Amino acid sequence: MRSAPAPVLRRKDDILCLPNSVLGTVLDILVETLDLSYAAVLQLDGNWLRPVRGWSDLSPATSPRDPLIERIVASPSVVLLEQPRASYLPDCAVCLASRLVVAGTVVGVLFALREQPDGFDTASRHAVLQAVHIIETHLRPRVETTPQIDSSQRFFHLSNDAMAVIDTHGCIATANPAAYALLQLEPPALVGHHVLDLVHPEDLERVTQESAPLVLFGEPTRIEVRLNSTEGPERWAQVTLTADAVARSYYAVLRDITANHKVEQLKSEFLATVSHELRTPLTSIRGALGLVASGSLGQLPPTVVQLIDIANRNATRLIRLVNDILDVERMASGRMVYDMAEVDLVRVVDEAVLTIRAYALEQDITVTVSKRPEGAVIRGDEERLRQVIDNLLANAVRFSPAGQTVSVGISVDSRRVRVDVQDHGPGIAPEFEPHIFERFAQAAAPDARGHSGSGLGLNISRSIIEAHRGRIGYDTVPGLGTTFWFELVLTTDVSETPGQASPTILICEDNRDVAQALLLTIELEGYQAVMAATAADARELLDPAKAGLKIDALVLDLGLPDEDGLDMLRDLRSRNLAQIPVIILSGSTPTCTDDLTQVSWLHKPISAAELAHALTGLVKERTGGLPRLLHVEDDAELRSVVSALMADHARIVGVNSLRDALAALDDGGFDGVILALDLPDGDGSQLLESLARSRPDLPVVLFTDQHPLAETARKAYATLVKSRDSEAQLVDVLTQLLSHRTKG
Repeated sequence: MRSAPAPVLRRKDDILCLPNSVLGTVLDILVETLDLSYAAVLQLDGNWLRPVRGWSDLSPATSPRDPLIERIVASPSVVLLEQPRASYLPDCAVCLASRLVVAGTVVGVLFALREQPDGFDTASRHAVLQAVHIIETHLRPRVETTPQIDSSQRFFHLSNDAMAVIDTHGCIATANPAAYALLQLEPPALVGHHVLDLVHPEDLERVTQESAPLVLFGEPTRIEVRLNSTEGPERWAQVTLTADAVARSYYAVLRDITANHKVEQLKSEFLATVSHELRTPLTSIRGALGLVASGSLGQLPPTVVQLIDIANRNATRLIRLVNDILDVERMASGRMVYDMAEVDLVRVVDEAVLTIRAYALEQDITVTVSKRPEGAVIRGDEERLRQVIDNLLANAVRFSPAGQTVSVGISVDSRRVRVDVQDHGPGIAPEFEPHIFERFAQAAAPDARGHSGSGLGLNISRSIIEAHRGRIGYDTVPGLGTTFWFELVLTTDVSETPGQASPTILICEDNRDVAQALLLTIELEGYQAVMAATAADARELLDPAKAGLKIDALVLDLGLPDEDGLDMLRDLRSRNLAQIPVIILSGSTPTCTDDLTQVSWLHKPISAAELAHALTGLVKERTGGLPRLLHVEDDAELRSVVSALMADHARIVGVNSLRDALAALDDGGFDGVILALDLPDGDGSQLLESLARSRPDLPVVLFTDQHPLAETARKAYATLVKSRDSEAQLVDVLTQLLSHRTKG
């Protein structure tokens, strides 16, 4: 039996105007399934669409700037709300809420409420997600059928290029007719399906890896995709993906490259065959020429010796070209094998410089090492890394005018090593920069010296460095020269003193490829990193008793598979299991986190520099910046005053109970304690006695309402009475305490 067609959407105000038979049925089923008190949908720029089970006094929709709404909109998953307070909600003890997304835009919120304080389990969350999916599915196919469309929508609809809009869940929100034609499907077959459903199963891992920079950093990405089709010949598409942080969606442009891919495949097979067939005879030719040139077969006339040398050099050049072609073919097919071991990169660079100097002198070029540490040990394939350095040095010599100097620099920064190769040639023309690392790409260089090159060296170098989890790039100024550089992670941190460990960052992200991209970025900035894919895994790693780790900062994605990221963080903070700085990665406007301390937001797409800067600031606060003092005081205003007074001397961490103080002290990293004795859950002198036994090195300043007993006062570094001693005296005492700690 065919279902009745859904209505056509005409204006933005109508975006959620589903027929009662759809919206009402979905909400009624949700109420009955989960035993709810109420269920409703709120349109962000309109009113409640449909009351269910007795809602009579309808309140208008709130602005998206409302903290509660912002929290729901910011989360890609279902949000659990306990005792929510909002004018547009009836009194309820617990609520599940989820945003509704249409064509990449959040247009409403679905609420499921209970008057009783019964919790929701995982099955309840899944039921809400199913309801959201049903509502969104009925909305999505209508978007492109609206009769009132602007010029951009008309271009989208009429374009010969296949286009699609993908939401933050990876599902296709809408597609134009060209996309359906390319994929050989009938509308609306694409809408609601995950984009990876279109990818051949054997290519899924590669595609998810190559799309990680788009998901994390918002970098435009171009991927060649083998389409998932059970019928007909194999088909390929080139997909160009861009991110829209404002609309929180991705845009895809697809082009059929099946014919191009077949030509490229034939070309690769031909090159591989020719290369293999050339290798053996070229080796024989070079061996024979070398034997003749050595004089083993008798002395030759000078003219013959000169001709033999020319032939020998060109045979060597041809062998190098053949080897480059084979390397490119193996890298493109993923069959390149690396012999990984510990390598002193400084030694490898020194050897490469010594080798290139003879060739450079022939071209009247001087090669120098301007800066080098004693050693820099990395894990890698020495032969392949030497190949990279040789390529960069040869290019620098080739593009340097006679009489100039090529400078090589090696620097160590935290846990990474960087190699720079600088020339003073013509620089790279702006129009050639996008092609610099492409295969067979060669810049026009009238004054280039030596052989013309194969155009493969930089492409091979990039593949080798990326296989070593490193970065390669260049800085150029036309007319002044170019510096090519690459960075690799050290196996040991030569810049640290013995026994001093690098700060450890916990990455909580369920997308493996995004997590790997974060891991590489963090390690290259000099930190250690561990990964957790779920909230449960993160809790394990944040518990020192279980994991044996000291986590210095947390990088958190909110859309975790087993729990909302903010809910997890609030739970950890409430139990003081994780008083560490947190960087939240989000593609939306920050939700209200006034109840959370030491939380920073980074908007996706982010840059590596932004992440590094944020980490440096947070970790410095925790490990290497101002001293940290724990202030145990139930008066929040007094804690704020003391924190402001000590702003230039220390960072104050405030708690309002003995329980929170004990949990914070277990987390460690404090240089002293400011302690009140009269606390809501007990006498502060109990904490003082405990610290005197377990942490006699941790000074405690009593700042209390009345004089303590003499026995208690003797266990403290100093005692101040609020009604008698001034705040300036407290600052003086704390400054002396910190000064003694520093000198000690």
